[in-house]
Amino acid sequence: MHRQRHKRIPVNLRVDISLGSKNHTGVIENVSESGTCISTSLYELATILPGEVLDLKFKAAETEIGLRCTVIWVLINKISGGLRYKMGMEIVEDSPAEYKNFLRTLYL
Repeated sequence: MHRQRHKRIPVNLRVDISLGSKNHTGVIENVSESGTCISTSLYELATILPGEVLDLKFKAAETEIGLRCTVIWVLINKISGGLRYKMGMEIVEDSPAEYKNFLRTLYL
């Protein structure tokens, strides 16, 4: 498992996940300055491996935020009614100003 460089802040935000031409949805469970953790029950995402690059889009306080992230780890858990897929991701491009502002509101 990879060591976290920044404090994780729990959230519960719907996220649109794009991998190439395919689009999916999930939930952001936590965020930090350098990354995020998302979860989904979508079987299609079970094929995503560490090293793949995903584009994420989500809304925070009526502002749409887009991030490009590299998958660092993948965890699959059994839950009642199916499986839960979790992915830890690292932001690969400089975070947009909207994301930095969003993080500031969480630290207050």
